[in-house]
Amino acid sequence: MIFERGDPRDPRATALLNASHALMQALFPPEDNFFLSIDALCVPGIHFFIARQGDGYLGCAALAERRDSVANRSAGNGADRAGAPEPESAAVDASDSAPDLAAPYGELKSMYVAETARGLGVAAGLLQALETTARSLNLKSLKLETGDSLTAAQRLYARHGFEICGPFGAYDDIPTSVFMSKNLA
Repeated sequence: MIFERGDPRDPRATALLNASHALMQALFPPEDNFFLSIDALCVPGIHFFIARQGDGYLGCAALAERRDSVANRSAGNGADRAGAPEPESAAVDASDSAPDLAAPYGELKSMYVAETARGLGVAAGLLQALETTARSLNLKSLKLETGDSLTAAQRLYARHGFEICGPFGAYDDIPTSVFMSKNLA
């Protein structure tokens, strides 16, 4: 199994993302379902990974470079089910030194494993690739938002050192959201 950077526009990756979007639409009401578009996963500050075996894609995930700021928290919710604000407005800008900016962090986005590949270690491998990338970018923590009914995902994240936390970025505290974080410092 290989874990590497990928292109969300590759038809195999797009198929995984479309399956993820369909699952989220089936599980959550429209107002609680906020996934990023394929185009939004292709902007600077987003690091997209795939897991593959041969030519077959087994899973995908992305790391979004973020900073929490007072402006982000008051901007409202432009979040997706697996992440926070649209990346165009929230990617880390090294030249931005406004005093209300917190330490940079990485946000897990678009984590999905094909049903036929579940239980094979795909998610764990993708998490490791994201964490390695976050550390190489000197990000201080990883954060994520997941659905309250996605208990297997919550258990996976907990096994990998994530703990329950409060909302971050532009997220509102809604009943179907579970927020988790992991300190990398």
